[in-house]
Amino acid sequence: MYTNTNDDHVDQGFRNFNLSVPAGSTIDGIEVLVEAKQEGPTCQLQARLSWNNGSNHTVRKTLVPGQSDGVLTYGNPTDTWGRTWTAGNFSNANFKVELRLNDPDNICITQNRNDSLNHDIFVDQVQVKVHYTAPETDATVIAHKIVCNDESLLPNWGLGAANVTSTTAQDFVTANSPNCWFAPNWSFQWGVENATNPGDDFYGEA
Repeated sequence: MYTNTNDDHVDQGFRNFNLSVPAGSTIDGIEVLVEAKQEGPTCQLQARLSWNNGSNHTVRKTLVPGQSDGVLTYGNPTDTWGRTWTAGNFSNANFKVELRLNDPDNICITQNRNDSLNHDIFVDQVQVKVHYTAPETDATVIAHKIVCNDESLLPNWGLGAANVTSTTAQDFVTANSPNCWFAPNWSFQWGVENATNPGDDFYGEA
């Protein structure tokens, strides 16, 4: 993408960033990275965001491009641009970045100067980073107690072993029957990772 302008207060919109934010996420901050340069020394490049296809916008942020290519960063990982966002605001249909040349000293555009030199701002690319905290999800733990008539038959499903899936226990018992079986009428207790004394720090029965 490439664009340039020396028109004061003319807006250029950018969209279709294909941002993927999980539903229910908390938006922590938004960064807009613009690769740009200018021919003049004091022309400003402003950025603002829309969450509803341009019907409403955030307040503009202002930076000054250098006279060689560089990346301007608007916002930061904890800057929400003055509003609370939802995941749906970042769809291609809703989210939009708008850039504007601002001429604070009336020297950027030709009609405000006594020369005919161009003082354009050139934009090579626009990127958006959305920083978010994904929503917590509930986990259902289904536990089985397997008893074998010889300890050597018991599996090792600890760290480094194959992944445990919803059919792992049943597959093992089926493959090792009648020497291994499910124990009936037992209770399962669980605790948090790295508990100093798992026997004292458990959270009920499942």
